[in-house]
Amino acid sequence: MRPVGTVAAIGAGILALGGGGLWVRIADYLDSALPIDSTAGLVVFRVGGGYLSYRPFELGIEPWLLAAGTGMLVASAFLAAVLRRPKMG
Repeated sequence: MRPVGTVAAIGAGILALGGGGLWVRIADYLDSALPIDSTAGLVVFRVGGGYLSYRPFELGIEPWLLAAGTGMLVASAFLAAVLRRPKMG
């Protein structure tokens, strides 16, 4: 595999890893509703006739993985354009 393809494949893998991790984190967050407590200071939502509260949503490393994967894909596209440009003269 050419270096451009390798960088693109690694970038796509990192992007998929970050997207999958973010998907799992959001699903886990939505499945972890807390009982309502008047002293917790959490926002309460009305869902399906009942009330739920959630802790504030916190991100881990997923946004950094998404940014790194996107950067590698852009870099591989730029590298491919530079290597495949027509020779002048």
